[in-house]
Amino acid sequence: MVMTFVLVSCHRYYLTCTAKDCSIYSNPVYIQCCKDFQCRIKGSKRKTPLRVLDLFCGIGSGTVVLKKLKLPLGTVVHVEHDPVAVEVSKFHHKNDGIRHVYLESFEEVYGSGEDPDEEILNSVIENYGPFDLILAAAPCQNYSQVNAYKSKKKESAKYLLKVGFLIEAMNKLQRKEHSATRDLLFLSENVVFREDLKLRINSLEAINKSYRAIDGCGLQPIQLDAKDFSPCKRNRFYWCNVSTPHFCCSA
Repeated sequence: MVMTFVLVSCHRYYLTCTAKDCSIYSNPVYIQCCKDFQCRIKGSKRKTPLRVLDLFCGIGSGTVVLKKLKLPLGTVVHVEHDPVAVEVSKFHHKNDGIRHVYLESFEEVYGSGEDPDEEILNSVIENYGPFDLILAAAPCQNYSQVNAYKSKKKESAKYLLKVGFLIEAMNKLQRKEHSATRDLLFLSENVVFREDLKLRINSLEAINKSYRAIDGCGLQPIQLDAKDFSPCKRNRFYWCNVSTPHFCCSA
């Protein structure tokens, strides 16, 4: 998820401009977007550091991006089951003045049922929130075009849907029980689905509906490929409610 916020923020800008340089750090689109983003931060009246829930965080790259963007961070709750990835993440973020909390499983936040457990959610919010932002990179094996052993029946196939249910439940609970005045921001990343999955029940359409848009309809993902911004080729879907018009170039 490295540089995902900047990529999502400048995708409209990029589509309306011709970038001759594909290197992310020297790309003029990227440079201008970063400048605009930093101007927006400097003009912000926010004083309270952000509280972030980072689901399936891996080695903590999402938090690295937030720090590079100079966003004020107070607490980051990392959810990751791989002990090696956790140790790498701890190394990346040691002694940075931010409160880092590590949870081993998604179920410690969501519960073990099909729907979010409100009691568990409430406990997480009371201990570490209320949260301002959720990052998520759910397991992608079951949706990938290159996985020859995919099976929608596997438990990991449900996590992408459950992230959407979690966001909606946490947003309602924070407003109802914890006096939150703003909607929870989120950014959820996954692979571009195989063509045969796009038309099946409980696949792309169902997942879009779990990430509800403001009007209650399904939220369509943004599709970005890292090859447009860097030497890497990584075509991905991003479900996101972070506003971009303030720092995007108009057509």
